[in-house]
Amino acid sequence: MKNQQAFAPFVALGLFAVFSGLSAPVASADPREWNENNDPSDMLNQYEARLDQLPTSATLPAQKMPWSDSYWPSKQGGIAARWFQKNASSKYSNFNYYSPNLAELHKMTSEEVALLSPAEKYDIYRGKYNYPLVARERDRTGPDSKSWEGICHGWSAASMLHAEPVPVTVVNADGIAIPFGSSDVKALMSLFYAHASDNEVGNVVQLGARCEKSKVGNLLSRHSDEDCADTNPGTFHLALGNLIGKRQTGFIAELDDSRQVWNHPVMGYQSTLGKRARPSRKAAPSAVSEVEVKTVVSYIIEINPTWEAVLGTPNEKSKTIEYRYTLELDGQGAIVGGEWLSSGHPDFIWTLDRLDFNRADLKEGDIDFSGITGIYKTR
Repeated sequence: MKNQQAFAPFVALGLFAVFSGLSAPVASADPREWNENNDPSDMLNQYEARLDQLPTSATLPAQKMPWSDSYWPSKQGGIAARWFQKNASSKYSNFNYYSPNLAELHKMTSEEVALLSPAEKYDIYRGKYNYPLVARERDRTGPDSKSWEGICHGWSAASMLHAEPVPVTVVNADGIAIPFGSSDVKALMSLFYAHASDNEVGNVVQLGARCEKSKVGNLLSRHSDEDCADTNPGTFHLALGNLIGKRQTGFIAELDDSRQVWNHPVMGYQSTLGKRARPSRKAAPSAVSEVEVKTVVSYIIEINPTWEAVLGTPNEKSKTIEYRYTLELDGQGAIVGGEWLSSGHPDFIWTLDRLDFNRADLKEGDIDFSGITGIYKTR
């Protein structure tokens, strides 16, 4: 659901940074219990590690709920797709259309301008009638791209960090009225965060590692191939309990442990704990017991673009996925590891800081995202 090259700063380069602004903990596990891809302190800084002190269920509050939108598939032209125009004649339509010049725009009705792509509208808003953002998108995307390639990493980040935009009509310096639908603005915000990842801008924290195998099978957390073992279930449970459960802060998860990359904002969970038992032979050295857990994770999914905002409406879409795993506990009841019991599990999880659309280090030639501040309006 995203371009593989664009995601390199999150995956291939393995950026790690401390996630700032988090509350003080009650207890933390010994970092020596975790491998380099799964140390919870990288993401959580100080955190509550005791299982019985973590909420067994939680959902993000309404004011922090991520919003659904398109992942802007590359094979459809990314955000240069004229999504509001329903009669595209072929898969090449978004790659060879003609964009209107200023004289033609003055003759167009508001309804006609509304049919243009998010990239075209943004170029018009900035008075760039040579359409540099459209050109950039056409260079970045292509009709023969894989169906899952797009900017879901940008969408997931934007939806997690910003309130949902509403439709707005703005007038540029040449007097052109430009109607932006909610998804037009979302597209620009999503591309902004994807562009930030390309340029390694922002504090990104990742736990787990991407699996490059086409078929993972029943790999568990201590398999010799550490990348394809994915996020350790102990780390994953600590992220759920501390971020969503205690701090009401979401995170993003790559839920498909295969070659494809599908990022989604995680917004809730419900865990059922079984009885404690003696630790298994492969358990962490400090483990004195382990408990079997079933957790149902709720996450926001992608939809087709919409003109109106979707939060609180039937157009907002989410799904659930069930994971089964064991958690290993030390003598204080702190989580120090775990093993996956279910065959499917998250490849990696990540967080990042909210970015300012006016950042100078994200300007690149004629590409300048600072104009988003003039069109981004919320309820």
